[in-house]
Amino acid sequence: MSEGEEPLKTIAKGAGIFFIGLIISKLLNYFYKAIVARFLGPAEYGLLSLGLAIFGIGGWIALLGLNQGAERYVGYYINKKNQIKKVISSVIKIGLPFSILIGLIIFLAAKFISYKFFHNLALINILRLFSIAIIAYSLSEIFLAILRGLKSIRQQVYIKYIIEPLVRIILTLIFLFIGLNLIGAALAYVLALIFTLIISFLVVNRRFKVFSKIKSGMTSSIFSFSWPLLFTGLFFSIFSWTDTLMLGYFKSEELVGIYNAAFPTAYLITTILVSFTALFIPVMVNLYANKKYDEIIKVYKKVTKWIFSLSLPIFILIIFFADDILNILFGRNYVVGSNALIILSIGFFTATLVGPAG
Repeated sequence: MSEGEEPLKTIAKGAGIFFIGLIISKLLNYFYKAIVARFLGPAEYGLLSLGLAIFGIGGWIALLGLNQGAERYVGYYINKKNQIKKVISSVIKIGLPFSILIGLIIFLAAKFISYKFFHNLALINILRLFSIAIIAYSLSEIFLAILRGLKSIRQQVYIKYIIEPLVRIILTLIFLFIGLNLIGAALAYVLALIFTLIISFLVVNRRFKVFSKIKSGMTSSIFSFSWPLLFTGLFFSIFSWTDTLMLGYFKSEELVGIYNAAFPTAYLITTILVSFTALFIPVMVNLYANKKYDEIIKVYKKVTKWIFSLSLPIFILIIFFADDILNILFGRNYVVGSNALIILSIGFFTATLVGPAG
């Protein structure tokens, strides 16, 4: 086998179920947004997007970095069941009350946020619904992180990447069909997260009795490890939602809706990049640790070519058929966002070309 061929083979084969699950998840979440946008129209879809933006930021704050702390400590004590039970007890003791606190703050501040920042009182009920979702999101992410720490990747992928978006789509279709419209779309999102929480809890609880009496003794150390990690996720979340929030503040919810049809469509270009980089990083680290610098160069060049070749057709399709794509998937009211779609696509395609360098 030639130099550099083995790591390339490892990357090409990928993590099987993880990559398939990731792609299915992206497509299902995109399908959810397309359904909601088409049924509700730009204005109400814009309100939902603003609600998701507040939820996204609030959810990261409520999580407090405990998902990474849980994954780290469970992985460290993977062969020590009692120690893992202490980790689980500690993260729940910290995570549950803190997520309730953040959810309560958003619930109480819903009217203020809706009126002062976005000038639309119709957003109040959406924010209050999502304040409940913050608790479910925080705890489910912790339980899923525990599964990752246990190397139960298959279960995590099934629950988060396949079951959750499928439940969300099914509930959305039901609620829209019976006429719940905007509240129905938001409620479907919340209930899907609650379902994920229940399933992830049951899976973890089957292996470790979560509520069995045990002295944790790790609360302080886990908190000290986790809370600084909050800022990494928080800054990323704020960065991800800044465009939506600024449009909502300075413009109208209708423009927010149009933009949030263009954005996820353009973001599909990065699917190839994300799929490759999940295994690309550990492979490159291993090569670096073994001082195989020539192989690093060869692997990097080859993977970059693969990402470019597979992303290019998606990019070309969007550039030349932006109007048709938005019309078919979201409806005629969203075609005005075609220029935004083209600009975003150029940006995301450029990111895929240099993505592995990250």
